[in-house]
Amino acid sequence: MERHPCEIVSSSGNPAAERFAKLLSRDVVFHSPAFVHPVTGGTKLQVLQLVSTGMSNRKIAAELVLSERTVDRQLSNIFTKLRVSSRAAATAYAYQHDLVGAAGRAGR
Repeated sequence: MERHPCEIVSSSGNPAAERFAKLLSRDVVFHSPAFVHPVTGGTKLQVLQLVSTGMSNRKIAAELVLSERTVDRQLSNIFTKLRVSSRAAATAYAYQHDLVGAAGRAGR
C-alpha cells in the first residue's frame, strides 16, 4: 500500500519537514470537496459578506437591523471560526471561498 507524501515527510524526523507536512495536510483537507465552511449561513455569513464589502460595524448593524454589539460579537465569532485576526483576513477568506456574492464584489 502506498503512503501519502505527507505521511512520508512527517515521519522523516526533521521538525521543519514535519511542520510543513502538517500544514500541507491541512491544506489538502481544507480544499477537499467534502470541506464545509465554518461560516455556512445565517447572520454570521451575512456579517462576513458585508464586512467583505468594506462596511463598518455601524453600517452592518443598520443593514441587518442588529445592535453594533451583536455585529461585533458575530465578527469575533467569525474570526475564531476562520482562525483569522482581522477584517482583511476574513475578507480574503470570503473571496477565496466564493462566499461574497456579485453585489459584494462590485461594492455596495
